[in-house]
Amino acid sequence: MAPSTLDTTIVDGTNGQSSNAYIDVAYADQYHEDRLHSNAAWTAVSTDDKTSAILWATRIIDARFDFIGRKAYHNQALEWPRWETLDDDGYLIGWNYTTSTFEYPKQLQDGVAEFAYQLTVSDRTADTASGGLSELRVDVIGLKFLESQQVDEIPEAVKSILLPIGSVIGHPKGGASTVSLVRV
Repeated sequence: MAPSTLDTTIVDGTNGQSSNAYIDVAYADQYHEDRLHSNAAWTAVSTDDKTSAILWATRIIDARFDFIGRKAYHNQALEWPRWETLDDDGYLIGWNYTTSTFEYPKQLQDGVAEFAYQLTVSDRTADTASGGLSELRVDVIGLKFLESQQVDEIPEAVKSILLPIGSVIGHPKGGASTVSLVRV
C-alpha cells in the first residue's frame, strides 16, 4: 500500500517538529463509523494499513494544498497549525479559545480521514503509462484519447472538505496546459 520508507508510527502533536499525521486511527475509525457508505470497507482494513494510509494522506495533502495563512511555528513538521486562517465569523481556525492552544481543524482531520479511506481502495498516485493519448494526426489535426484516464490524485470529496482552509496546487506530475497553434 504505502511506500516502504514511510514510518508507520503516528506522531501527533499540533506544533511538534516530529509530527507526521493530523489524525490517529481512532479518529478515522469514528469518522468512517459515522458515514453511511465507507464504514464496512474501512473496518475491513488492518490497523497497520489504516496507519499507513493516514500517514500517506497527510503527506499528500501537505504537499498538494496551499493552505490559507502561515505556519504558526517556524520549525513545525506539518503545514498546520496556521495563523491567519479565519472562519466566516472571523475566528481563527484551529485555535481553541478556551485553552489558548492550537488544534487541527475539523475540516483538515475529516479530509485526511476521507483521503486515507480512498488510498486503501486504490493507489490514486500511480502513473499511467500512456498519459491518456492514443493517437495524434497532423493532417487535418486530430487527437484521440484513451477512454480510461488516470483519476485525480486528490478525490473531489477531499477537495470539498478542505476548501474552507486551502486550495489544491497544480498537479505535480504535470497536467493539461495550453499552447499556441500557429498555422504556416
